[in-house]
Amino acid sequence: MPMRNWNLTRVVHWVATLLMTASAGVAMATGALLQGAVAPADVVQQLRAAPAVTIGGTSVRPVPSGTVRAAAADRAGGSAQSERDSTFVVRDGDNLVGVSTNDLIAVYPDTAAVSQAVAGQAKSVNPYPQINTVIVHVGSFDQLSTIHAALARKFPTAKFGLPVRYSDIKKK
Repeated sequence: MPMRNWNLTRVVHWVATLLMTASAGVAMATGALLQGAVAPADVVQQLRAAPAVTIGGTSVRPVPSGTVRAAAADRAGGSAQSERDSTFVVRDGDNLVGVSTNDLIAVYPDTAAVSQAVAGQAKSVNPYPQINTVIVHVGSFDQLSTIHAALARKFPTAKFGLPVRYSDIKKK
C-alpha cells in the first residue's frame, strides 16, 4: 500500500509541474507577464534599455504600464486600486517577474527624522519606532529611486529595502 501512495504522489507532482509549465508557456506566447515566472525574452530585451533600480539587495527593472498585459492581475481579479498601487518588476539577475507595492523600507533609529524627511513627497509614511523602521509608500515606482537617494544622503548609516513579491498570496 505505501508504494501505491508514493506513486500517486509522484503522479500528482508530475501533473502539477506539467500544468505550471503549460500555463507559463501560454503566458509567454500571449505576451503576458506571470508573477513568479521568468519574463519573456522580448520583454527583457525592452527593459534592458532602462537602468535597473537597486535598493538594498534588490535590483529590478520596472515594467512600464501598458507594455504587456499582466496575467496575474487578470487571474487574481485584481482591483483597480491594487493595480495603481503596485508595479510589475523584473529581477535583474534572473528575469523573474515580481510585484512591487511601491514601498521603501528604511531602518534607522530616529524614525521621526526619516518620516519628516519624506513628508510631502510620499503617499503615506508609516513609522514603527519600536523596531526602528519606516515604511514609505509612494504613488509611482519612479519616485522610489529619488526618495531613496535623498534619504541615503541625509541618513548615511540607514539600511534600505525594496519589498518585491514573487508569488501570489492566496486568500483562504
